[in-house]
Amino acid sequence: MATSELVRKYPPRIKSPLFKKYWEQFLNDIAVRDNFKDNHLAFLHILCELLVEYEGLQDVLRVYGPVVEHTTAHGVVTHKVRPEVLLRDKVLVEIRNYSKLLKVGLFEDTQIRNKKDPEDDWA
Repeated sequence: MATSELVRKYPPRIKSPLFKKYWEQFLNDIAVRDNFKDNHLAFLHILCELLVEYEGLQDVLRVYGPVVEHTTAHGVVTHKVRPEVLLRDKVLVEIRNYSKLLKVGLFEDTQIRNKKDPEDDWA
């Protein structure tokens, strides 16, 4: 089934362009599986929300940087990690978890990995 047909059949509940981009990107991988169930869509929804949140946090960090410089009343300059860095790291862990759960991440290709090149000393 084509991605556009799947999107019509299983439309995203959130209409933001970024959410829709991620929804369409992963929907085809999930919906065509033999073991596909409607509850996979709930996990996909969460994954897409996490990816949108990650992008937003990355945008903030691109603008303001990962560190806040603060000068105390005594003139001492301190550097603190922005709270967005910690949030981003937590979101990234959740993205990894949901990607593994839905099996939509980047996984090692075992067929290529197991082939040994006779000229490759590192294999």
